[in-house]
Amino acid sequence: MDSYTALTNGDVGSNIREARMQQGITQAELAGAVGVHRTTIVKVEAGKRAVSAPMLVLFANALGVDVASLLKPGRWRREPRSVLPRKSLTCPHCRRASPVLDISEPSCTYCARSLV
Repeated sequence: MDSYTALTNGDVGSNIREARMQQGITQAELAGAVGVHRTTIVKVEAGKRAVSAPMLVLFANALGVDVASLLKPGRWRREPRSVLPRKSLTCPHCRRASPVLDISEPSCTYCARSLV
């Protein structure tokens, strides 16, 4: 049985963004070449707007790539960054909420005093 990877708006948007950046053109320039407003490019690249087949052809032509390259799931997908949960404590000295960056010796990022 063949397995497949689902293609998302985010995949297409990411592929369009990376192709645009490789070409060295701005969102505004791509928008002009495709015939849409720059905010449309922003939404497409963010995966918040689907791209129709005719629009996909316009994108591919404007970027000088083939349509298939824009439809590859995760073609330019980056590895997810390791995100540590951010904890913040209120500094007893300056009374500001300070993110704890060093768990062993937490100190205030504003006044540099110890939070313990």
